[in-house]
Amino acid sequence: MVEFRAYQEEARYFKYAFNAAGKVVEEAPLIVTENGIVSRAMDASHIAMAVLEMPWEMFDEYEPPSDELMYGLDMEEVTRIVRRARVTDEITLEGEDEEEVIIKLGSSGYEREFRLRSIDIDDIPDEPELDFAVEVTVVPDFIQDAVRDADLVSDTVKVGAKGNTFYFKAEGERGRVIPKVQEGAEALLTFEVEEDVETAYPLDYLKDMIQAAQGAESVRIRLGQDMPLELTFRIGPAGEGKLTFYLAPRVEE
Repeated sequence: MVEFRAYQEEARYFKYAFNAAGKVVEEAPLIVTENGIVSRAMDASHIAMAVLEMPWEMFDEYEPPSDELMYGLDMEEVTRIVRRARVTDEITLEGEDEEEVIIKLGSSGYEREFRLRSIDIDDIPDEPELDFAVEVTVVPDFIQDAVRDADLVSDTVKVGAKGNTFYFKAEGERGRVIPKVQEGAEALLTFEVEEDVETAYPLDYLKDMIQAAQGAESVRIRLGQDMPLELTFRIGPAGEGKLTFYLAPRVEE
């Protein structure tokens, strides 16, 4: 018996969001309620956390369950499936008796159905509540380019704000890179800074997280001195959903 059904005519939003989350966390719950679908999970090393929120408004059709349901997902398997989505594909998520999640991809009468057995999830973390000194919103291209540029010279990147400038900074034996954007630039959609900040983060995680930028409308970045970095990718036709990552700072000796 189908317990819930969620349909969206553009599978690409889910393709990039699930692909990015699946690179960061190995297992994740899928919590389904009358308000939509939510997932929260930590990576095995507890360095990063992924929070996916898909409210019912994000879907073209949403048939909620009569009671809250939870499925456990092997994110590697989910990633393998959503990568198969074509540009023109629609996507449908369905669940049966908290035992199976069904993912349907296709268009124009051609459909592929994938079934995933639900796995046991031991712990569902709470989303942290943090007070950040810096909050900016950028176009997705900026953070993609900044992370890829930093990766040319180092495995660590410093993210910061000083005056009216928001920047990434990476240094290594191969050189130095400083992608930056100033208040008023088209790439910087919002800019709120209480104090100057600069904190270092591991690039390998950021390279995985920015995969979500391909399907995002915008990216909110929040940070504080020696605090976790928060990245929020707005997803969906009108940015109704969001994928948020938290990344612990890199302690420098």
